[in-house]
Amino acid sequence: MYKLKMTVLISVFVFSQFFLGLSDSFSAELEEAHEAYKQGNWDKAVTLYLPLAEKGCPEAGNNLGELYASGLGVRRNYSRAMELFELSAEQGNAYAETNLGLHYSQGLGVPRDYDLAFYWFTRAAKQNNFLAQNALGLFYLHGRSVKIDHLKAYKWFSLSAAQGFEQAGKSRDRLEAGLNPEELQAAEKMINEFRTSKNPESMK
Repeated sequence: MYKLKMTVLISVFVFSQFFLGLSDSFSAELEEAHEAYKQGNWDKAVTLYLPLAEKGCPEAGNNLGELYASGLGVRRNYSRAMELFELSAEQGNAYAETNLGLHYSQGLGVPRDYDLAFYWFTRAAKQNNFLAQNALGLFYLHGRSVKIDHLKAYKWFSLSAAQGFEQAGKSRDRLEAGLNPEELQAAEKMINEFRTSKNPESMK
């Protein structure tokens, strides 16, 4: 029941937050590209995202990667998608970091590598990406690349659930039933430290 799933298009994860964090210098062009995507005009979306990605716009690069990963408007090409995700992730784009984590955890376009998946999920989670936070909860729950740690799993599930991700909330509630009051207090302390930190990147 806790298995990390990718039974829906990765684009659901990224495009659900289309208009967050648009680069100021590309916002008008990005909105046009996003509108094409929302209308299902994949060819136009690719055409509009491509020059923006080439100019270094991380949002466009990530979203173009989504189209390559999903095979929308272009032939599906996981390798090309990974290249675009990496370029955007290097600029700190949390959605691209999450996508890298998903691809490494599932072995899409690259050999499965839980260590790299954990690395990218951690970067995105520290930027408050709820999908990456849920993924880290699963990693700590099952001991993927890290030792099993139910308190850290609870922490990340809670942070993800607080942003409305129902799956994370259910995972948190199942974990909570098996934790004693002292453990819950320790987990809540970790959550509060993450939320109040002025520099979340420094939190482990």
